[in-house]
Amino acid sequence: MRITAALDTPEEIIPLPNILNLRAPVALDEIIGNALEAHGTPRGTADRLLHTLRDSGNPCTALGRALGAVFGFEPLGETAGARPIALVGPPGAGKTITIAKLAARAALADRPVKVITTDGFRAGGVDQLVAFTRLLEIPLHKALSRAELERRAKPDTPDQLVLIDTAGINPFSPAEVRHLSELVSSVDAEPVLTLAAGGDALDSMEIGEVFGAIGVGRLLVTRLDAARRLGSILAAADGGGLSFSNVSVSAHVARGFHVLEPAELARLLLSDPIQSALAFTFDEAVL
Repeated sequence: MRITAALDTPEEIIPLPNILNLRAPVALDEIIGNALEAHGTPRGTADRLLHTLRDSGNPCTALGRALGAVFGFEPLGETAGARPIALVGPPGAGKTITIAKLAARAALADRPVKVITTDGFRAGGVDQLVAFTRLLEIPLHKALSRAELERRAKPDTPDQLVLIDTAGINPFSPAEVRHLSELVSSVDAEPVLTLAAGGDALDSMEIGEVFGAIGVGRLLVTRLDAARRLGSILAAADGGGLSFSNVSVSAHVARGFHVLEPAELARLLLSDPIQSALAFTFDEAVL
């Protein structure tokens, strides 16, 4: 008797390219197309970018220009009298620590800030924000009903920044989405989708569509330092017609929060950064 054994061939994994150092002549659209594919970018989104390319001889420059043409880039500002900012998104997206980062940035700029939480469900969620705000010497207000939020969300001074940390919702539950939309609109807050990098691209595209439909206009990306493939954030922005605002590349409250620009996003898409070095690399390039 003869027994023959064989190993299944594993599904091919497309490696992330490190094309910034390429020397052999390769077509620009091929270089960028391969990079977008390696990042798991949905075909429709990749095609939109590729059709917008203008040959500049430099892949980073060409992709940066295409990103700037296809997507908006609008960082969160600190304009006096601006609408309250409400961070919204699925559970675990990093809304609470991002609220703390925004509050710290305002405090360091000597701008009065008010932090409100509507999250009365997640175990430890409020405790985490209490610790952050106590460290920053900023009072934390709880608003567990629409009426409470309407009372709390009014700024105490004309230049006060109002930040609202909302409870994470299931973006595929119409009832939860509707409740969140009504809550945020009751105080005329700007809802900003907060989404962690590295998720499934098609899920992220649908999440972007859901939040875009309720008036979200900007996307804030978290955990960029813990993601190798960024196709999901392109998909979310494309699905919801969202502009990129800021990114978080560190779990530390006092640092790792930056404006995302087309050239920087292009550089990240066209390189193969080591996870542990990404935050440092991003800081060096942006600051």
